[in-house]
Amino acid sequence: MFTPSGIAVHYSFRRRVGVVGKRLLDVGVSAFFLLLFLPLLAVVAVLIKLDSRGPVFFRCGRVGYRGAELAMLKFRKMHESASGVALTLADDARFTRIGRWLAKTKLDELPQLWNVLKGEMSLVGPRPEDPEFVALRQGDYDVILTVKPGITGFCQLAFAKEGEILDPDDRVGAYVNRLLPQKAALDRLYAERRSLLLDLNILVWTALAVLVRRDVAVHRSTCALTVRPPHGACARAGGSGAPDMSEGVFSLQKQLAARTRRQVRAVVLAGGKGTRLAPYTSVLPKPLMPIGDRSILELVLGQLRDCGIKDVTLCVGYLSHLIRAVLDNSRHGGVEVSYVHEEEALGTAAPLRLVDDLDSTFITMNGDVLTTLDYKDLLRHHREEGNLLTIATRARPIQIDYGVLQLGTNGSSNRVQAYVEKPQMTSTVSMGIYVLEPRALEYIPGEGYFDFPDLVQALLEADERVGAYQYEGMWFDIGRRDDYERAVSAWVDETGELRVSEVATGTI
Repeated sequence: MFTPSGIAVHYSFRRRVGVVGKRLLDVGVSAFFLLLFLPLLAVVAVLIKLDSRGPVFFRCGRVGYRGAELAMLKFRKMHESASGVALTLADDARFTRIGRWLAKTKLDELPQLWNVLKGEMSLVGPRPEDPEFVALRQGDYDVILTVKPGITGFCQLAFAKEGEILDPDDRVGAYVNRLLPQKAALDRLYAERRSLLLDLNILVWTALAVLVRRDVAVHRSTCALTVRPPHGACARAGGSGAPDMSEGVFSLQKQLAARTRRQVRAVVLAGGKGTRLAPYTSVLPKPLMPIGDRSILELVLGQLRDCGIKDVTLCVGYLSHLIRAVLDNSRHGGVEVSYVHEEEALGTAAPLRLVDDLDSTFITMNGDVLTTLDYKDLLRHHREEGNLLTIATRARPIQIDYGVLQLGTNGSSNRVQAYVEKPQMTSTVSMGIYVLEPRALEYIPGEGYFDFPDLVQALLEADERVGAYQYEGMWFDIGRRDDYERAVSAWVDETGELRVSEVATGTI
């Protein structure tokens, strides 16, 4: 029988055998294939030189084992003068003619066998990542970097068609907010469960993927590998007895589908009681307060439609039957409206956990906001800044209804230095309109009351990127009677038509 110390020694011995076995496998296989492919390597090198000016090889700066700098070797695919982000599309305009072929066949990766032979990489392991992206998920990479990066692995199989997934208009934002979290999770899974047997299994599946040109799916909890069904096919178990992979697979199909339906969604928060606007709101929910011949909520839906948003979810609670009755009997110009119901007050951020399929960038806003803000430009700013959350803000004067004293400092705090009677101050305030990436939802607790200020604080404490979009146009947050009366006066002319001619239109 093993004692605890005996178990530790046994485990340590097995671990050392696994490390030695992995290194022997790396050296043997990489040396064999380098010799086998030597003629092919020479031909590719000549084609690259004949096709365009520049070196044959390109050294990618990556983060290697235990955080060491890694110059990952690849055949050069781009023109020598090419610049831009490190992420490449399937048909990147920067590719040379030979480079496009190399990218499609993955032959540009062959020189990494030399990195393996030198001991900088392994045949199997996490995909080496760019230092800037590693810094965004340092908690995950503290674990991932405890093993050598690999030529193939879970990520390399699951995201073999990454170039087809990336948004050509915002490849960095799409990668950081959708792909990187999934890739980091898979790489961390490998780092925690690595073994020589797992490496051999991954190598077999890699050979299968290359030889028969089939996509491979990776189960996020069991590490099971399976051939991904053709696009549109169902992955659930049927008469064949195949395992149900639908809940755990990092599905490339879902990513591709998300890209093809790149319709930005909006979530409108319309569940509050609006007590500050009483007595109006004792019989009518605040979002249905009239502005001319339409309600606030109908105007909001119209503005979202004019900026190209056609999928809107309303979070409703107080007097929700009236909201549904009004909207069900009005035209929204092609906007598809759905509802989620708050059984109890949840705050301004927690209702988002009730909304299904928030798997891409989305806008959320209070249902009582009237503004000429251009949602299309807000979204553009959010993407260019690479924010996880962007808050639309406005400078707003705040009237202080008291005399404000300025007291002395440095031992004279009882001395009055200035007295200002009821001053007006200017502060930057939230407009109640936000743009979020799906990953921001991870910071909303699974239950209980949670406001947007709580979400912002959680993101800041996690060192996530929170940005502000500064706007100086018309904006009314209809929270009190005088706000509502000013909004009616400012937004409606003598004909009863809304004055929104300055609102930019287009498709987001």
